[in-house]
Amino acid sequence: MNGELIPFKWIPEIHKVIFLQEAKRLSNCSIGISGRAQDARFSFRELALDVRVNLIPSLFGEKLVFRLLDQARQFDLDTIGLELSAKAAIEKALGYGDGVCLITGPTGSGKTTLLYSALAALNREAMNIVTIEDPIEYTFPGITQVQVSQRLTFGDSLRAMLRQDPDVILVGEVRDRETAELCFQAASTGHLVLSTLHANDSKEVVRRLQGLGVENDAIKSCLRFSSAQRLLPKICAHCSQPVSDSALPASNEEMRMYRKRSAGCGACKRGLVGMVPILEHIDWATGDSEKNLVTLKELALKKAIEGEVDVYDAIAV
Repeated sequence: MNGELIPFKWIPEIHKVIFLQEAKRLSNCSIGISGRAQDARFSFRELALDVRVNLIPSLFGEKLVFRLLDQARQFDLDTIGLELSAKAAIEKALGYGDGVCLITGPTGSGKTTLLYSALAALNREAMNIVTIEDPIEYTFPGITQVQVSQRLTFGDSLRAMLRQDPDVILVGEVRDRETAELCFQAASTGHLVLSTLHANDSKEVVRRLQGLGVENDAIKSCLRFSSAQRLLPKICAHCSQPVSDSALPASNEEMRMYRKRSAGCGACKRGLVGMVPILEHIDWATGDSEKNLVTLKELALKKAIEGEVDVYDAIAV
């Protein structure tokens, strides 16, 4: 019988069970519980690496997701790939002494990286900076960071925080009416509030806030800045291929666009070498940027013309 003692088809499943139990043990999750979601984390201090663990029950067992957080990572507006105009707009927004600044975008679009880079740009020694997060992903010296829980909601944290007279408040996400109203109340009393919001673009922020119940007068007087961000795969300059389709925008020889080479080369992985951020923004304090808004689509096509992103990724934005 070819010396086959254990059916090979069962080995992967056995490994999955062992791996799942070990992940639960490392992260202090309940090993005997499989019918409810669990969220935890553990660290490899020698690697300066945190691992966020999320478990959810599914039809055929538990689904496990690891999220790796490099704790040695440096956050800096100069190094996250922003266009100079976008970087200048962020720095201008941070210079406002009060008001609300909102970053929008889907999951994985770089909102957290942008907000943390903005915090790093502030003078943490001279300012009282407080964050309310769920969860806290990275820690910063000189900043008070508050973890939201079932006993301590965003609203509870904000109300308590305002009694400590902070200069800058970062709220992880504006999720409901209570949080939205408290953010604008804080802004109206001389605080600079940074947060994220689910909206498709920087203009839609106003409609989203109205839908959450924020008064129009509060929006007009306190909203200082809004932006919409996306991350696009960056194509390899060594093996990317020109697109000759004349139906594509700017497909002439002087402004040729490119596609990734799926097979890749020695300098890339499947034709890609990282991510490129694009950021449309409106400075509501002046209103000028709304009239001259460069949209996400236009920014993406500009990156395609410059040969940084796949033209079809740009068109899909």
